[in-house]
Amino acid sequence: DTCDSINNGQKDIISCFAFNSNKQFAAGSYDKSIGIYDERKSHILNILDDHDGGITQIKYSKCGNYLYSGARKDNFI
Repeated sequence: DTCDSINNGQKDIISCFAFNSNKQFAAGSYDKSIGIYDERKSHILNILDDHDGGITQIKYSKCGNYLYSGARKDNFI
């Protein structure tokens, strides 16, 4: 459940970070999740968990509204 994930945070090694101009950052983890955080408070806003493998790369678009991610053993971006 996503709400439980937010309350408990990410569970494994953080493998990558990406920052945007909206004062947010994303943290990719080997637990197959991406946490979206408020940069000012380091408070978690949301957890995305649709990948099949551990997150290896993340990057925000130039406008900062889109987040691209890649994962091990996963053919999708």
